[in-house]
Amino acid sequence: MSYVKIVFVIKGMRIKVSFILELIFFEWTIDQILQEYKHLSREQIIVCLIYAGHIVDIHKEEVKIPNII
Repeated sequence: MSYVKIVFVIKGMRIKVSFILELIFFEWTIDQILQEYKHLSREQIIVCLIYAGHIVDIHKEEVKIPNII
């Protein structure tokens, strides 16, 4: 059996949603992200956060968060 790895990216770009979430985790603000990645829009970053929230809601019983804090 073979598996396919699905990676979600921002439409039309190679920036992964998980990368944006990592930046937020490391306390980057939306303004800092926009300053560093000028080709992104505020709306694209917000959509990444909303999407992540939906995924967590769908898989809330299955998501395991590593104890790294």
